[in-house]
Amino acid sequence: MQNATAREESFYGTPSGRVCVGLLGERMRWFWPDLKNQSVLGLGGAAPYLHMVGDSSTLRIGAYLGTTRADMACQTAQSCVVDPENLPFEDQRFDRIVLVHTLQGRENPVTVLRSAARALRDDGRLLMIVPSRLGGRARLRRTPFARDTAFTRPKLRQLLAAAMLRAEQWDE
Repeated sequence: MQNATAREESFYGTPSGRVCVGLLGERMRWFWPDLKNQSVLGLGGAAPYLHMVGDSSTLRIGAYLGTTRADMACQTAQSCVVDPENLPFEDQRFDRIVLVHTLQGRENPVTVLRSAARALRDDGRLLMIVPSRLGGRARLRRTPFARDTAFTRPKLRQLLAAAMLRAEQWDE
């Protein structure tokens, strides 16, 4: 897991990575325009995007995904490494959760979504950033999204339904 995280962090340090964060961050603000006094959890590779949403009153926590006990350590006050299938946060803790590079290589992504839903407030919102199977994956070749699982809308609807969630909005 550490290698995947290092590759993602090195990408987000490049000019292309900063453009990606800027463009996707703009779309995140479109979905979530006002996060004043709210809490946001970023799972997977979402940490580079968190500064794009909210203001100084917004609590932002970036949680990288690990699978071994050695991985489970907080890196800073606002970021840590967690087990994606058993998040160490109290139930209904977060107003918003964003998932980036979270479903990549997961045998059962439904358990990750259910774990995220458990940490989400009843009136909370979950934002998933995933590559489209119908999109130009060749354009994503030099990005971490090239390794992510690609989805079609019907497949995403099926996955969300299996996790007892539903999509309210879509954007491509």
